[in-house]
Amino acid sequence: MARSEPLLGAADAPLPGGKPRGSRDIVAAFHESAPVDPRRRPAGLVLAGGGAKGAYHAGALQYLAEQDAQIVAVAGASVGALNGALIAAAPTLHDAARMLCQVWQETAEAAGAPSHGSGDLMSESVSTRLRNLPGRLAGPMLRPGYLDRMIEKYLDPVALRDGLPLFISVFRSGDPALPSLNPFDYLRQQDWDGPARGLSKKRLAVVTDLLLSKTGAKKSDWLLANDLPERRMFNAILASAAIPVVMPPRNVDGTAMRDGGVLGGGNVPVAALEGRISRVIAIHLDAFPLFHAGRFSGMDVIEIIPGSPLAPSGPLGAASASLDLSPARVEALTELGYADAERTLQAAWAQDAAQQAAAFLDYRRADAVRELDEPLEGRQP
Repeated sequence: MARSEPLLGAADAPLPGGKPRGSRDIVAAFHESAPVDPRRRPAGLVLAGGGAKGAYHAGALQYLAEQDAQIVAVAGASVGALNGALIAAAPTLHDAARMLCQVWQETAEAAGAPSHGSGDLMSESVSTRLRNLPGRLAGPMLRPGYLDRMIEKYLDPVALRDGLPLFISVFRSGDPALPSLNPFDYLRQQDWDGPARGLSKKRLAVVTDLLLSKTGAKKSDWLLANDLPERRMFNAILASAAIPVVMPPRNVDGTAMRDGGVLGGGNVPVAALEGRISRVIAIHLDAFPLFHAGRFSGMDVIEIIPGSPLAPSGPLGAASASLDLSPARVEALTELGYADAERTLQAAWAQDAAQQAAAFLDYRRADAVRELDEPLEGRQP
C-alpha cells in the first residue's frame, strides 16, 4: 500500500515554499546578506601637523597597511602634507608605509642624537632642553634645502597625478604691515614658484599673517595638489610646511603661502574631504586636539589620538617635541603611532561590525513578522 503524504499542518508535513525564512540558520543568513568588512570601507586619511611629531603618522600607517585598509583620499597640514604626498603617490598602502618609515629613519640619521642628556626627550630637564635647543634648531627640518631635496628624491610627480586625491592646508599670505626694505620687491618680475628669500616684502608679511590668523579674521585654504605642474606641486606641498618666522613662505603661482596648520586653524583638515567621502580616519599629533568631529554631522570621523602626550610639559616642551628628530625619538613615535592606531581602529571596526549585525537582526525580525502575513503558496523559498 502506498504511503500517503502527511497532512498540511502535521509536524512532519512540508510547507509550500520550503522552510520558513524566520527559522533558517541565523549565522548563514547573516553571511548571505554580504556584510561589509569594516576595514574595507572606503575612507579618507587626514594627517595633522606637528613638525617632528609626524613620525607618529608612519607608525599608524604601518598598522593601516597591515590591515589592508582602503584609503581613497588624503588631506594633510604641515608635516601631514609632506607625509600625505608620499602616501597619495604610492602604488599601495604597503609601499607608502615602507617609504614613510624609510624617510623618517633617514631624517633621524641625519639629525643624530642630542648633544646633552640621556636622549629621552620626555625625561629631559628644562636646562637640558635649553642646551639641546640650538642643535635641534639646526636639525634637518629647518636646514635650508633639506625638505626640497627629500621631496625631489621620494616624490614622483607623475605618480601623484595618477594617485589618490591630495588636499593640502595652506595659508595665503597677505600684504605686509611694513614696507619692504628690498627695492627688487617693487619690480614687476617676481619668482612665481619657490621660497621667498632675503628680507623681502613677503617675509615681512608674517606680522600681518599672524595677526589675521590669531584674531580669526583669515582662515586656511585647501589646495588639490595632484593637477599642479611639477615645480608648483612641490612648492605647494612645501608651503604647507613653511612654519612662520623660522621658514620662508613659498611662492605658488605668484602667491606667497605659509603653513596652513600653524596659521588659519587648518591643522586637522577634515573639512577638505567634506562632501567627498563619508568616512575619515584623522590622525592627530596632540593628546588633546582642538577639534570638534560633531561639526561634520554627515561624516563618520574616526580619530586616532595619542594615548600619551607627544610633548613634555613645561618651558620649551612643545618646541622641543616639534624639533626633536633623534633616532630614539623617531622610533618611539613610530611605535606609539602603531599602538594607538591598533587600539583605536580595532575598537571602531568592532563597533562597525556590531552595528551591521544589529541592523541585520532588526531586518530579520521584521521579515519574520512580514512572513506571518504571507500566504503559504506565496512565500519565497
